Parts: sequence; structure tokens; C-alpha cells
Amino acid sequence: MASSDTMMKVGRVAMAGISRPFGDDREVTQAFPSACPPEESDPFLMCDYFDSTDMDYEAEDEDDFPIGWHPHRGFDIATFIKTGIGRHADSLGNRGTFDSPGLQWMSTGSGVYHAEGGANKVGETMQGFQIWINVPRGKKMEDPRYGTVQPNGLPLVKLGKCSSARVLAGEFGGERGPFATVQPVLMVVFDVVHGDAVSFDVTDGFDTAILYVYRGSLDGLGGGDHKVAEGASSSWTRPTPAAGPWRSGRPPVATASAPPSCSSPGSGSTSRSSGTGPS
Repeated sequence: MASSDTMMKVGRVAMAGISRPFGDDREVTQAFPSACPPEESDPFLMCDYFDSTDMDYEAEDEDDFPIGWHPHRGFDIATFIKTGIGRHADSLGNRGTFDSPGLQWMSTGSGVYHAEGGANKVGETMQGFQIWINVPRGKKMEDPRYGTVQPNGLPLVKLGKCSSARVLAGEFGGERGPFATVQPVLMVVFDVVHGDAVSFDVTDGFDTAILYVYRGSLDGLGGGDHKVAEGASSSWTRPTPAAGPWRSGRPPVATASAPPSCSSPGSGSTSRSSGTGPS
């Protein structure tokens, strides 16, 4: 574990906001850009966290989707489902579901229409993230790519005494995530056990680090007295804090603030990358 003088400086600790991306009263918690402005989160464009403990929509047929057909172009999308079942269809001809914890990724390139959701039964829990990553201007019109990753395809790295991390993209702990983003990034989902301490290195050349705490709380960020507390534990409509970015060096030590227990982890998601200019 690095000493405090080698820790990356905490630049911002801010509360996530609420977004209504579907044009109706459905809400998600948005870590960025609500908490971290685009010039700080670049090349990450967006991180939405959804947590519905009582699903009220179930697809009636194969063409029925609660998030209807809509277009994307010129950026990468990662949808990580922590609880529930993911479902997707697109204009490339892809259709299917994936179990949790699982990943759906899409490099939209020159353009894709797709639709999402509807695989969970009414009353079931659906929890996860959708993260958008910018693409350099010269690569925005490349051919679209798509993939799904079932739970056994997501690398799991052991950390601390009994904490762990799932690698979505980039290299971490000797493992490589399955999403080959156009702009190189590292995306990791942590499950930090209460009382455990976790630290890790940022790859040379990566200049942005964002830690989003979506459940539980963290103490001692950056080797100091920074604390990030959870805004809501069970409702997906209340704000949850986002911490970061950090620049150059090693990101903060994260210690879950509760007695040690290998059966009750706190949770967070860290995204890091080298920046790319606006396009």
C-alpha cells in the first residue's frame, strides 16, 4: 500500500444528480456529468445508475421493449447489469439476453438503432449502470460492433482481505476486461467488504480517475480524512455521491466504514482513462 504522499489528490467529492433519460417520469441516478463536468470526466460522457426494487414492466412479446428503439452514433456504450437480466435488440440483427453480473457493450460507430429491457418479471429487482465513452473524432464513423458477456466471462480480481473487482474494460490485476473500447480506458466495478482497505495503481498515460460510490460509504480517500457517504441504499431515485477525479499517481485508498465482514460488501465503480479532446 502506498504512503499518503504518493496517493493521487482528491479533486472533487460531489453528489450525483437525477436524470430522466426517457422523456417521462422514470428516473436514474447520474454520477457524471451531473457531479463531474465534461471537461473533468473526459473521455467519459455519462454514467447512469439504475436500481429498481420492484419492476413494473415485463415484455409481452419479442418486439416489446420498455426502452424503445432509438439511435446512437460516434461513442461507446457499456451496460453492466449487477442484478436482474439484461435484454437487447439492434439494427445490426443482434437480439438476446444476458444474466447478472453481466455486460452488454456496443461501439456505435457510424450508427446503430437499438432497444432495451423487458426480460425481468414484474416485482423483480433490476440494478446496474450504463456508461458512455467518447471516441476520437477520426474514429467516430467506423463500423459498429456489439457483444454480450455472461457472468463467467467477466474477470474477477481478489483485493484486500476479502474484497473483489470485476474488470469491464482495460487491464487490472493481471486480467483484461472484455470490452475493447475505441479510446483506451479502464473500467472496474468494486465490491469492497466492510472494514477492508483497497488501493491500486493507475496505468501510466491515464490522466483521469473517477470513483463512484453507489452503495455503502468510504473513508480515508487519498490517505486523508475524505469520506464519501451513500445517498440512498434502496431507492434509485435518491442521489448517491460520486468522488473524483484524481490526476497522476495512485488513486485513493478506499476503506469501507463498518466492521469487517466478508459477507456484506460495500460497492463502487471506478473509471479511468487517458483524455481525448472534444469532438
